[in-house]
Amino acid sequence: MSGMVPAGNTTERIIPAFNAIVLFTAIITSAASIVPVLAAPFAILVLIFAASIFLRIPLMDVKVYRDFRLWFIVFTVWCIAFAAVLGVDVFNPQLYRESFRFVVPFTFLVVSSSLYYPENLGRPIKYICASLAVLGLLFLLFTMFIHLHPYDTLLWRRPAGGPPVYRGPFASHQSTGGFYAALTMLQLGAFLNENGRGIKAALLAGALSSSICLLYAASRSFSLGVLSVAGIMLLSLCAGYLRGKTKPDRLKIFLLAAVALISLGAVLRVEMPESEEESGIRTKNVVARLELWKMAVKDFKRSPFIGIGPSRFDDNPEVARTLPQEKGEMKNIYSSVLSQNKKSRYLDVPFFGVDISPFTLHSGRHAHSVYLNVLAEGGVLLFAVFILMYFKLARRLWEFRKKESGGERGLAQGSLCAIACVSIASFFTAGLLVVTPMVTIFCVAGYLLRPGRPVTGG
Repeated sequence: MSGMVPAGNTTERIIPAFNAIVLFTAIITSAASIVPVLAAPFAILVLIFAASIFLRIPLMDVKVYRDFRLWFIVFTVWCIAFAAVLGVDVFNPQLYRESFRFVVPFTFLVVSSSLYYPENLGRPIKYICASLAVLGLLFLLFTMFIHLHPYDTLLWRRPAGGPPVYRGPFASHQSTGGFYAALTMLQLGAFLNENGRGIKAALLAGALSSSICLLYAASRSFSLGVLSVAGIMLLSLCAGYLRGKTKPDRLKIFLLAAVALISLGAVLRVEMPESEEESGIRTKNVVARLELWKMAVKDFKRSPFIGIGPSRFDDNPEVARTLPQEKGEMKNIYSSVLSQNKKSRYLDVPFFGVDISPFTLHSGRHAHSVYLNVLAEGGVLLFAVFILMYFKLARRLWEFRKKESGGERGLAQGSLCAIACVSIASFFTAGLLVVTPMVTIFCVAGYLLRPGRPVTGG
C-alpha cells in the first residue's frame, strides 16, 4: 500500500510525482558530499514541511510525527537547546556544517518518511543506486588515466617517488568511503531479494563497482563495516545451504564473496604500498585518535549524566593542541587559539561538569568514535536517545522487510545492512551523525516508511 494524498484532492497525482522528483534528486545529489549540492533538495523539503504545517497544503502527512521520527526530533532539539543554554551561537551556519551536521540527514529522514509518493518507486531507486555506482567507477578510471585533480588536490596523495594516487571523487576519503559503503550495502540487500534478470544484472554491476570505488577511497573504517556485514551475510547464506533450507545460488555467493574480498583488501590497504612518509602520517593519526578517545572518556567522567554539552568537545582548545597541524585557513584559526593558551572551564558540580567556558571555535573535530562523542557531549541521557532512535528505525525497517513480499523487501534489507555497516564504522568515525552517507540511507528508508505503511510497534 502506498502513501497517497487524501482522496478527492485535485492534485493527488501532481503532489506524489513532485515528491518523487525531490526524493530522486536527493539520492542523486547525496553522491557528492558537497553541502551546497544538497542545499536544493534540503531547501525544498523544508518548504514542503512549512507549506504542510502553516499553509495546510497536503504535501505530506503531518500527523506521523511519532514513532522513530519523534526520537530523531528529540535528539536534535535537545542538542540545539542545550548548546544555546551553554552560550553556543546556535544561529551560526558554521555550527551546522560541523558539529551539528546531523540536522541535515535527520531532516531528510523525518520529512521524506512523511511524504506522499506514487506507487512502486523501488525499481527506479535500485537503478539510480546502480547507475551512481557504475558512474563512480567510470569516473575513477577516467581520473586515474589522465591524472586529473577533481575538486580538491587533497583528494590525491603522491607517495615519495611515485605517481599520484586517487583518493576518491568527492570531499574526503571518509565521505567517499561512507557513500560507497552505503551504496554497496543497499545494492547487496536488493540483489539478494530480486528475481528480475535485468535489475539483478544492474545491481550486480553496481555492487561490484561501488565496492571497487570503496577500495580506492582508502577508508578502512567503512571497509571494515562492509567486510563485517557482507561476511555475516555470506556465512548465513552458506549455513542455509548446508542445512538444506535454501537452494544454492552461485551468483549470490560470488557477489558476497567478491565484495567481502575487495573490502578485506581495502582494510589491508593492498591497493597502494605505503611510503615512509605515509606510514608516519598513519602512525600520527592512530596516536591522535587514541588521545581523542582518552579526552572523550575524561569528559564523560566529568559529566556522565548530561555530558559537557553539545558541540563542546569540538570547541575544546585541548583538541586543537592534540590533532596534527592543519593547513590553510584552519591553521590560522588554530594558531590564534593556541597562541592564547586557552583552557576549557567546567562547572564545579560533581557529575555535572558541563563546559561553561566562552565559545572559541567550531573546528569540526570529533572523538573519531560517534559513541564516545555522544557520551562525552550528551552523557548517558542523550546516548540513550541516540541508541533508541536508531533501534526504533531499524525495528520498523525489519518489520517492513518481514511483511513486504515485493521488490521493496530488498531495499529494506539493504537499508538495514547499510545502517549496520555505518554503525560498525562509527566506532572509528562520526558516520551515524554526518551528511554522507546518512542522507543516502535515510532517503531510501524514508521512502519505505512513507505514510500508508502499517505501523505495528512504537
